[in-house]
Amino acid sequence: MEQTGPKPLSPRTALGVYLAFGVLWIVVTDWLVVAMLETPETITTVQTVKGWVFVGLSGLVVFGLTTLRQRDIRRSRERLHRVSQQLQVLQRVFRHNIRNDITVIRGHLDLERSAERGADLDKAAQRTEAVATLSNKMQVVSDVDIVETDHSRVDLVSIATDAITAVERGYPDANISLDAPDRAEIYGDEVLRHAISELIENAIKHNSAPPEECDVRVEITTRNDEVTLSVSDNGPAIPDHEIEPLRADQETKLSHTSGVGLWIAKWLCEYCRGSISFETDDGTTARLTFDVADDPAGITRAVSAL
Repeated sequence: MEQTGPKPLSPRTALGVYLAFGVLWIVVTDWLVVAMLETPETITTVQTVKGWVFVGLSGLVVFGLTTLRQRDIRRSRERLHRVSQQLQVLQRVFRHNIRNDITVIRGHLDLERSAERGADLDKAAQRTEAVATLSNKMQVVSDVDIVETDHSRVDLVSIATDAITAVERGYPDANISLDAPDRAEIYGDEVLRHAISELIENAIKHNSAPPEECDVRVEITTRNDEVTLSVSDNGPAIPDHEIEPLRADQETKLSHTSGVGLWIAKWLCEYCRGSISFETDDGTTARLTFDVADDPAGITRAVSAL
């Protein structure tokens, strides 16, 4: 379901608001002055005061309209930055991951033409499934990042529970635990479960131990005006070259991640007005941080970010 946010303030709309304010001010105040005052001296004095008041109020109107316009420009720049970032990753994924998978599929199918080789067909099917999975993941990002959505109160504990359940279907032998309060409300979207799923799956896939020895701990804590969700594992730490592009907000030929999972987690987290960070001292810990939904300061920050 698509929900559009407030429309950008156009120069024509700003001019219309200012003209409407000016006309109403002149008509209404002049009528009041004539209706309520009798002597020319008093009328002249009041008209002078009224003029200065109009100047002051006009300044406030112009300031408010300019502020709204700057907000729209800032939002547009943020969206352009996200789109540029996604294009960088998509270009790299298509150039490397998808092209390589298609090459493998084509090679195994060519071998099958010359002899019955079931193993090659299995490998081709696996690569085909990998491409389909990647396509589905990027579709999730495209759906939420192109459309401006009004965020509502959501329970991060419930979202994390759904994410864990989804991952357990694909990795039934992995040990995934959740330590969380009964509820932890933030301003966000249910799509956040895909970000959490990506982090959990990444921890399992890149663990050198067999699935039954993989321990992934999901913890949700509330402190002051923030809610933090941590995903920790007992596997090897994510290499710095995998995390550095996310910290730098861009990929280059010499600095890029090997997949899109971490990028998806970052994009969806930031889409829900959160931030993501990583610790690699002992295994890997990914932290998603959000403002508490019932915190007035958090609400103010969320609104000002729009």
